[in-house]
Amino acid sequence: MPEMQAGRDLYVAGRDLIIHQHLDRSFEIVGGLYQLPPDIADFTGREEAMRRLESWLTGPAGTIVLSAISGMGGVGKTALAVRLAHRLKGAFPDGQLYVNLRGVEAERLDPSDVLAGFLRAFGVQGSAIPEGLDERATFYRGLLEGRRVLVVLDNAASEAQVRPLLPAASGCAALITSRARLPALEGARGYNLDVLTSEAATELFTKIVGAERARAEPDAVERLVGLCGRLPLAIRIIAARLAARPHWRLARMLARLEDQHRRLEELKVGDLSVRASFALSYAALAEEEQSAFRLLGLVQAPDFPAWVLAAVLGSDLAEAEDVIERLAEVQLLETTGEDSTGQLRFRFHDLLRSFARERLRDDAPPDDVLERMLGAYLALSKRALYLMSPNSKRDALAPRARMWLPDDLDPDSVIGPRPMDWFVAEEVGIVAAVGQAYEHRLWDITWELADPLHYHFRVLARWADWVATHELALEAARLAGNRRGEACILRNLGNVYKDQGRPVEAIACYQAGLVIATELDSTLLSAFMLNGLGEVCLDRGRMTDAGAYFERSLPAWASIDDLTGVAYTHTHLAMVYIHQGRLSEAMEQAERSLAMQREFRDRSGESYALTAIGDVHRLHGRLESAVSCYEQVLHTAREQGADLSEADALVRLAWVRREQGDIGAAKAAFTQALPVFLEYGQRRGEAETLAGLGAIESDEGNLSDGIQRLDQALGVAEELDDVLSQGRLLVLLGHAHLAAGDRSAATERWRLARERFHEAGAAREEEARELLSGL
Repeated sequence: MPEMQAGRDLYVAGRDLIIHQHLDRSFEIVGGLYQLPPDIADFTGREEAMRRLESWLTGPAGTIVLSAISGMGGVGKTALAVRLAHRLKGAFPDGQLYVNLRGVEAERLDPSDVLAGFLRAFGVQGSAIPEGLDERATFYRGLLEGRRVLVVLDNAASEAQVRPLLPAASGCAALITSRARLPALEGARGYNLDVLTSEAATELFTKIVGAERARAEPDAVERLVGLCGRLPLAIRIIAARLAARPHWRLARMLARLEDQHRRLEELKVGDLSVRASFALSYAALAEEEQSAFRLLGLVQAPDFPAWVLAAVLGSDLAEAEDVIERLAEVQLLETTGEDSTGQLRFRFHDLLRSFARERLRDDAPPDDVLERMLGAYLALSKRALYLMSPNSKRDALAPRARMWLPDDLDPDSVIGPRPMDWFVAEEVGIVAAVGQAYEHRLWDITWELADPLHYHFRVLARWADWVATHELALEAARLAGNRRGEACILRNLGNVYKDQGRPVEAIACYQAGLVIATELDSTLLSAFMLNGLGEVCLDRGRMTDAGAYFERSLPAWASIDDLTGVAYTHTHLAMVYIHQGRLSEAMEQAERSLAMQREFRDRSGESYALTAIGDVHRLHGRLESAVSCYEQVLHTAREQGADLSEADALVRLAWVRREQGDIGAAKAAFTQALPVFLEYGQRRGEAETLAGLGAIESDEGNLSDGIQRLDQALGVAEELDDVLSQGRLLVLLGHAHLAAGDRSAATERWRLARERFHEAGAAREEEARELLSGL
């Protein structure tokens, strides 16, 4: 031990001697030691990053500050570091050292060689430079003692490459850039640099191509910077190419860049190339990581969790999580945080996705990779649908499509306690997967993937995606010769057409499905179709027909123990009985359904039953009880993000408020609901809301406006062939015309109302008769 200590003392003494021997020679040099590259004249944006990094680097005196800027290739890390270092010359008067460590290149710099270069910059020459890395680092740090120097370490590969180059003297600072985050770098404060904002991206493009050209084609500018993914390198390249071609319209370049298969080919000029920049990061990956990066090019979802990578790799989940985190660390993927189920999600920058797909084309994946990925989506979708409605009867036949999950993945923990949230998080990916399956002629998996989407699509009124996926699925089921699949998709399509107010198409789907159900002798499929036909009749106000269909479907559901079907049919019957004036029977049916739905924890079904109970209370004049029911429905709709259900609850509350005499609250609720129905194209809700607003106008004495609104609502109800709604609107119109002194018009409206109520099989036919007899 004494000998070791003596050796250390001898080394320190020798180091100090060398430093002092060169101190006089180096002092004057250090005073003007500025190794920074030139600043960039058209540097744009990054104000927040500059402020934060400057505050870190000019912190309290007596401290050593380390700041590490990370980000994907081409995002502008070097430009930011150089701009900041130039700005901080006054804070570091003894100089700025700079080195490009070439961290993503094959020939990255050895820190020992870098230290030799730094020492030579200080005036240390020849044999005075120690041989070993540790000795050079010690010598270097000693030279920095008592001075204020900023060391810019650009393009670092790892913490190990950087550590020997860090200053140890108080008052010095190091500014590091790296594509990878450097979490193990002790004492460093990290800053991850993102792409430019839209405004800054447009500003950079405009500075290079010229304001006049940019002003002439503003839409093209916006689209060009968007296709560049707001990546500074890509914007510089495209703008520089345009600047060199002043005779080109920007739209010409836009047309070239819109071809996604050629996009990376277009993004190069001189020695600048987006593809080459990305290729450096890709080449630095291990073979397994390169494979993962390529295979993720198959994924069409905008973002995805780690189990998707497990599927494409055919690995367990733990391995996929390690690999995907590594890809995020080196900035080839971005993390988007946790979704509502607690899963971490990842995404590609648009240009990196193009690069991944290029690599995938160059190294085609095995044939089963796509099926495995689609099979993972399918397995989790089917499980999520089951968890969403575990008391619904499932088809006993096994699916033809292949399902796949990692051995170490627990699907219930991935889906979480709220399966609807899982569907919302994954719906874009599943919709894309349906399209991929169809494109690759995987017919059975196409319809199987589409089928589980129908429940959450219905609750959240995702009609466009519902129709698009299921029309593909119907064709796929027919191409597969799968009659069972065809019937399931016909049921789902019937539901969306019905909800969209397309009853003729809905009926055609249900009737075609009923033919297949009979052919297959399937009670389950028969119950589906009878229920759908009953719902169409309910929407069109044909209570007698609706009741007949539901009374046929109820024993069918019960015979196969589909308790969810039973529960919903009880509410359907309650709605029929309400309009038939059978209020005690309606309450019995609705309360039976409510008890079942609460037992099943089906919140949508619970809301439907509460709506029926509220309607019964309202017709009995128990208005506060009705309000209580509707407010519970409103709360659930807002929790689920079910906009149409929320609007429907608002309309029901508005009618009650009107009956209570609170015209202001009623008008506000109707007004709030109307834009939602218009946005979704929900015509029945539109008619009901217009009716409410028309009634309010009449109440307030604005009879002309009220009649106009009510006539508008009546026109919608006639388009929908909803005879019950027509009857209700004709009653309101009769009252408005009578208040306006037009007895003849009132008589005609109430006569027509009586006819509509008779056609509907509704109890209000008697009310219309009494109105006519009272004139």
